[in-house]
Amino acid sequence: MRFVGRACDRCTGRANRTVLRPRLEGDSAMRRRGLKAMVGGAAAAAFVVVPGLAGAAKSYQGDDYSYDFNSYHQIASCDMESDNHGVHSDAKLSNGQTIGRASVDSDGANNGSCGSSANLGIIIQHRTCEEINFWPDNCGSWVGTGA
Repeated sequence: MRFVGRACDRCTGRANRTVLRPRLEGDSAMRRRGLKAMVGGAAAAAFVVVPGLAGAAKSYQGDDYSYDFNSYHQIASCDMESDNHGVHSDAKLSNGQTIGRASVDSDGANNGSCGSSANLGIIIQHRTCEEINFWPDNCGSWVGTGA
């Protein structure tokens, strides 16, 4: 370890004092290596893919949503509002069939759980619907899955 400092010039009328700070040998090289590691790690993190959600289409109704997974064969409904209204999703399949209430999250609470369907076949569109008692359900738009 060595000390790097500078002395004040007596000519300026200031008191003679030296400001010292420790400096480790190779200090800047260590910083460069650390910076390179951080940049490399950030670049690698940018390419992380979540299995099952890559390319998943989301359909929204307010904060509630549904999404397809398992190569467009299943759908999940997620209730993200604490409003005592359950959520379900409807699905249109590649064979022309429309399945109402394909998946259901009926708890009416934003508790992080989602309801999912069984294997339905190839889902080409889906939508999210909030279940309103004694009124028609409030549904979002149909969203294509890209299948």
